[in-house]
Amino acid sequence: MGSIKEGPTPLNSLPYLLDNKYCQEHVLGKCQLGDQCPYPHQIGQVPTRFAHFGKIPAFEDPVNTLLSELQYRPIIAGFFDSDGPGNLAKLGPRHNNDHEEIEHIKILPTVDEILSMRPPYLPLKNPDHANDRLQGKSRLLDAQFRHLRYDSVESIRDVCYHAAQDLAKPVAKPCAADYDVRQFTPQGNQYSLFRNIRLEDLMFDRNGIHLQLSFNCPRSLERDRLASAGHLEKGMLVALIGLNKEHHLSVTYFNIEVGQSTGAMKSIYGNHDKASAWLSFAEPSDTDTIRKLLHSLQGLSSPESFVLVEFPKLLYAGFSWALKHLQNLKSKDTDIAFSEFVAPSHPSSRREIPAPQYTQSEKFAFDLSVIQNRKPLRGSSTAKFNPQRTAQTPESIGNLLETANPTQPILVVCQTNKALDGFLEDLLHKGITEIARLGQGSKEDWTGPYNIRTLRNHANKVREEQRLMREARMGMQGLHKEGVGRCDALKSKGLTWNAVKSFFKVQYPEIFQSFNSIKSPHDEELNDLHRARSGDGGYAFEYWCTGGDINDIEGFRDYVKSMLEACGPPSVSSTSESSLSVPDQIRGDNSRAMSTHESVHHNVWALSLAEREQLITKWKAELGPYAAVDKLVEVHRRFCIVKDMQRQAQLNIDARLIKDKQIIGVTTTACAQDWSMLEGLNLSTVICEEAGEITEAQTLTTLLPSIKHAIFIGDPDQLRPQLNQPSLSMATETGRLYRLDESLFERMVSPRSPEVNALPYSTLSVQRRMHPDIADLMRATEYPFLKDHASTARPPVAGMVHRTFWFDHQHPEDRVETLALDSTSYSNAYECDMICEMVRHLLKTYVTSLTPTPNFQLKRYNRNDFGREDITILCPYNKQLANIRAKLTKASKCSIFLSDTDKEYLVDTRALPEEELRSSSRSSVDLASMVRLASVDGFQGQESKVVILSAVRSNPQDRTGFLSITNRINVACSRARNGFYILGNSNLLKTVPMWEAIINDFERKGRLGTSFQLHCSRHPNQISAVGIPNDFGKALDCEMRCSYILNCGHQCPENFQTAKIDAASYSIADISAVASVQNVESTIPMPSARPFVGEGWAVTTLVPPNATKGRAHLVKCVARLFANTVLALMSAA
Repeated sequence: MGSIKEGPTPLNSLPYLLDNKYCQEHVLGKCQLGDQCPYPHQIGQVPTRFAHFGKIPAFEDPVNTLLSELQYRPIIAGFFDSDGPGNLAKLGPRHNNDHEEIEHIKILPTVDEILSMRPPYLPLKNPDHANDRLQGKSRLLDAQFRHLRYDSVESIRDVCYHAAQDLAKPVAKPCAADYDVRQFTPQGNQYSLFRNIRLEDLMFDRNGIHLQLSFNCPRSLERDRLASAGHLEKGMLVALIGLNKEHHLSVTYFNIEVGQSTGAMKSIYGNHDKASAWLSFAEPSDTDTIRKLLHSLQGLSSPESFVLVEFPKLLYAGFSWALKHLQNLKSKDTDIAFSEFVAPSHPSSRREIPAPQYTQSEKFAFDLSVIQNRKPLRGSSTAKFNPQRTAQTPESIGNLLETANPTQPILVVCQTNKALDGFLEDLLHKGITEIARLGQGSKEDWTGPYNIRTLRNHANKVREEQRLMREARMGMQGLHKEGVGRCDALKSKGLTWNAVKSFFKVQYPEIFQSFNSIKSPHDEELNDLHRARSGDGGYAFEYWCTGGDINDIEGFRDYVKSMLEACGPPSVSSTSESSLSVPDQIRGDNSRAMSTHESVHHNVWALSLAEREQLITKWKAELGPYAAVDKLVEVHRRFCIVKDMQRQAQLNIDARLIKDKQIIGVTTTACAQDWSMLEGLNLSTVICEEAGEITEAQTLTTLLPSIKHAIFIGDPDQLRPQLNQPSLSMATETGRLYRLDESLFERMVSPRSPEVNALPYSTLSVQRRMHPDIADLMRATEYPFLKDHASTARPPVAGMVHRTFWFDHQHPEDRVETLALDSTSYSNAYECDMICEMVRHLLKTYVTSLTPTPNFQLKRYNRNDFGREDITILCPYNKQLANIRAKLTKASKCSIFLSDTDKEYLVDTRALPEEELRSSSRSSVDLASMVRLASVDGFQGQESKVVILSAVRSNPQDRTGFLSITNRINVACSRARNGFYILGNSNLLKTVPMWEAIINDFERKGRLGTSFQLHCSRHPNQISAVGIPNDFGKALDCEMRCSYILNCGHQCPENFQTAKIDAASYSIADISAVASVQNVESTIPMPSARPFVGEGWAVTTLVPPNATKGRAHLVKCVARLFANTVLALMSAA
């Protein structure tokens, strides 16, 4: 096998157009003059000012090649290179995407970059002012871009390399029908690989060029199983990797628009062997890559074999906007707020940070009593809040709205849509209603009226806004129409009018007129496809190509009619009058054309079919084989430019609509995406929530140049930003040099660099979440000053002797069986079994109350102590999480009492049948539907009544993995409100200092052991020890007599276990008028109830035949009591 490397980019066959040689309005799709325009509407390369990006420095031909053996680059010290980027490196550029300036770097890795074996250049986190080529803000932006990009795309590079090696293997036989799409790289990255790729269709849509690619679908993913397995979800990133016979490798990145199952493709192939996906280009402005791919798919270059790579749940917009924002800041030299403090150019330039300008008046003080124990707090630049008190933040925002700058909105930034929605909802509850929410990622219905799209759709546009939107819309419609026609021309085997129209107009104007003067039916009779495909002269040219005679008017009419029928119904219904005029119109057009261009028509229309085919071949040769592709790509490029113009017009409208709001809510992604608009609002105050979880690169998007007051809310002692690459994490020796998971919040509060002054911050010391027993774990570790609010005195955990307990065991973690050489996901089957049975036990605990109502109904309220999602299972590893979820799902159903709210939710999600809504007895539910399962990292900022933590790790090598990170321990041990239980190997975890302090607290309280202590919720002295999963079932039965005192004053006659199975409610009912008073202990209820009138009174009691002794006893007692009351009333009357 020869050396495999990146192939060359084909030269653009389109001519360069000078300023006076083309119609600039036509370039942007806005020319309305059509054929009357004095400038030619020629498709060609236009000057640079219409280009999407500036010129990027070019390197020599790529030199990196693909290795035949599996690539494995262990992550060790020295893995990164500090020898300078691009030409500054001693050995020269590492690949064709290795540039000195970050604005020239493509976000997604190029083929040459994927193949490069040299370590990437990454600058250290701490600046070296004596040797760094960049200083201050420029160095900060450069370092943050390179660090964040490496973390975002290194797994993409690794996966593409591995997939390319798979593609390069010699193929002994065709792809098996039931192949496994799951793949693992030697570095442990998982991905899906689909084989036998084929281009099915090509279209021009709202994002420009779209491709439909089909692939062999394994039997395990046929029909709807492809979607249910989470494949090909909208918006996710995929890569099409190709290899041709010249050993040239190509990689093209796409976003998924629509995934189509095998059922959708069955009409084409007649079976379920093929599935497909509609894809749009991830970087639509990268026209060189688009042209290269289309040349290959159209057979204009050496044929390629393709595979489709699906990256697991990777959303390109999730990281690309932040990276592009950093590029724009660097290229435009845009200022960022507090740059002299965040990125000082020299250690001597650091200085103390003053209070915000509006707080410097002598009598000013914030009224933050609601979050500062009723003590006023002078303005500070940064605040550090314990998560237990973040719910109180809306009150402080209300004060800021009154004191900061009432004429300007406050920018509220959160990392996720869920966090942003929760923050804004709290503000609404506090009476702050003038809110605008940017972005489209909210799943909450209530955000609809506050969404910027809703505000824009209902707003009245001023005249200039209407003009700009109209021009952009006209341009997009014109270019879309032309793009549809170019796609049609590219898919056609012969020549189409769209392919030759501009060519004829320039090279053969007389032939152009000969066809153009013969018009097709009126535009209103044609939909967009008809107009784009043909236009004036189009049907005449296609009729000519088939050998049609210009004098055969009826034949031409029938041809037009058949073509219209083939294209589908028109978008606007034709009137009978216009339909009848079509033949006359064609006849008139032909007559005028024959008389005006008789010689030309004679030369063209008189040719035989064979002569016409020869002429078509000549025209094809003159057009060149690449013209159709290059023209389509050029139209696509122009379409993207006009689309950006439309977006800018929309942003101008949005800016006007939100400038008078009180709050502008954005995620970090939306902040980077809409930064240019936010910059123009001249905002002065920003609040960043959970700032300790946001990377510094993302936080920089919030520091608009106009910001005077930045308030960061978070806790640097809890979870840091989540990274994809551990080599950049502070948890590794190498990562401590780069510290990508060190947020700007943490860097400024606890600086590790001498040129940064620590910012002032305030800490909330009173927690309102955890019972004091649980809070003791925090006091023993990270928060010795923590105080408990009175509201934390919560009830005990029903069914458990202790509200906190460490279940200690020595059962080993499961053996790792995976194709990945360094898998980082683990599980523990023993802990999984114990947790599932423990959940069943907790859900079966219940509380009883008996309450008579005014209408003489006596209701017995039996309910479980825990409702849906009151119990949360936390795991540090996703594999354990998946195993517990599978175990709970497969477990037998659990019969429990449900609240009305829980019933409604479970019925809505089809976890319960609808008739359960009307039932008052226990419901049989799946365990998995009642509990919440989450990773430790995913549960940051949330809480639960009871938390069960599976530590997972248990091995003779004393490897603790993620569990050694103090931030993660902090989060795991501070989520519970009422009860907290840990299952883990204490001997192993004691090797971690923070775990040792926590274990010591459990031991000191006598709450560490090898068995849980359970008791009956009615008889707390009856204790059972549970050391293995099967023991939970034995401990559930309580044989003691139920000690509950009924409303009649008697003790329940049943044993407690039987009483628990009783129905949830019943009543004394059906009081009917009869002839005389009867003291009846048990009768059959009357068929209907009548009013309290008549000769006498009677009480009829409801005692079903299968009633328990306790229920029957209580019903009879109340019936006697009621009858005696009625008799007394009658005697008094």
